[in-house]
Amino acid sequence: MKIIKVIFIYLCLSGFASKAQITFKIDSNVNGTVYAGILSGVKYLIDSTKVDRFITVRAGAHAKWQIARKFKLSSFAVLEFGTDKPIGLYSFALTYSPTNWLAFTAGHTPPPLPLLLRPYPLNGNSQFETWTQQRVPGAAPSAYFTIGNKGPKVYGGVSLRNQTAEYEVEVVYRAFTVGGYVRDSLWGVAGQVSTKDEKFFQITVFDNTHTLANTSVVNLHKGEYSLYCDIGYNFSKEELPRLEVGALKNFKSKYVSGLFGLSYQVETSSANAYLFFHL
Repeated sequence: MKIIKVIFIYLCLSGFASKAQITFKIDSNVNGTVYAGILSGVKYLIDSTKVDRFITVRAGAHAKWQIARKFKLSSFAVLEFGTDKPIGLYSFALTYSPTNWLAFTAGHTPPPLPLLLRPYPLNGNSQFETWTQQRVPGAAPSAYFTIGNKGPKVYGGVSLRNQTAEYEVEVVYRAFTVGGYVRDSLWGVAGQVSTKDEKFFQITVFDNTHTLANTSVVNLHKGEYSLYCDIGYNFSKEELPRLEVGALKNFKSKYVSGLFGLSYQVETSSANAYLFFHL
């Protein structure tokens, strides 16, 4: 069902779903957000009369505590129910910032690569990541540093994934993000570009399986409509494990946002229709 659920991330990556969180503030040092969303869809198989359906419900909360001027504690918890078994995501991390251009973070948290190349779990983005984004490793026990402020930023760190050390490095400059990871014989590199006006977004991932994955999005009419393509090509097998193209129509009100979506998925020969609502 992951393939069925992924396509709507394109719109969210362009900034629409990320503005729909409910924020709260306990005092000057403690604040956070609350998220809830429901996603449903139908998959019509072109070569048969079979119809697949799904619905997922996600809820979660995130909080930050500014313990002192240089220390910050952050945590989130997310639970999603759907056609598969429930999914739980969590993070708990401490950040020390001795200056405004240097920071150290440690805890169970997304390391540099997923921190910037995968959507944040507490908005509509993460409820349906693209196939391409899912190829970037997620949160794990990690420690990393951040160097930079207004100009280029450099991230580097180490995570413990499957009882094995994983090393990551990432560079961010203006609209461009490039990084990579190594864990034993496993490795991957990724890059992302997004225009300042959010009219275009692209992420590309290549890893040790010799698979090149790419998501491209074009937003039209001030983001009211989006066109996208999510594609993957395996050079070893000379095959396309992933190809989906589609269009999205976005809507939002004071309290609820969402979208309608239509797509064609080549690997399953199916036409997909979706509806998404979130706070």
